[in-house]
Amino acid sequence: MIKEVELQDISDYKNGYAFYKDGYSDKGKLVIDLFNISENGELQFSEKDKYIDEDLWNKKSDFILSKGDLIMAMTDMSSQLKILGRTAIIDESNKYILNQRIFRLKIYEDIVDLKYLHRITNTNVFLKPLHRFAKGSNQKYLNTKEILKAKIPLPPLPQQKKIAAILDAADAYRQKSKALIGKYEELSQSLFLDMFGDPVLN
Repeated sequence: MIKEVELQDISDYKNGYAFYKDGYSDKGKLVIDLFNISENGELQFSEKDKYIDEDLWNKKSDFILSKGDLIMAMTDMSSQLKILGRTAIIDESNKYILNQRIFRLKIYEDIVDLKYLHRITNTNVFLKPLHRFAKGSNQKYLNTKEILKAKIPLPPLPQQKKIAAILDAADAYRQKSKALIGKYEELSQSLFLDMFGDPVLN
């Protein structure tokens, strides 16, 4: 039987800092917040990104993220539970800093595989039990204690790596299929225009 462990047993944690109190900048160092975690559990960037200047970055260096850190959304942007509890992997060191309502996990690599933990925390196996503790109406949220006590199934490390590899391959295929569908739609539209002309102009 596969054992279950709490997040606090397999990682160190840190809450983010409320950078809005010190003021954001038009450019500078990127502050990672809720908008940077996608519904698929990936880092994403947009015009909503926030920045701080070099001086504040140096003053709050304890919150600088490193490659391999796992970040988790502690608050959702609505009541629909789309990103609450979802995680993303930081891809570079000394490029981002941790904002409030984001939770950082540094895993114990001799116990848990990073990619396995990332994959499992973005499935209903992990999210559904966690969401039972969510508070709020317009915007759901969790506190640190509730997240640390959240459990995941933990098979032996070699098996974790194998599971993660299978899921990585499946995700790559999904992404490839998505791209192929897009190409197919472009081709279909092009053929339609070549054969029948622009329906608006016609």
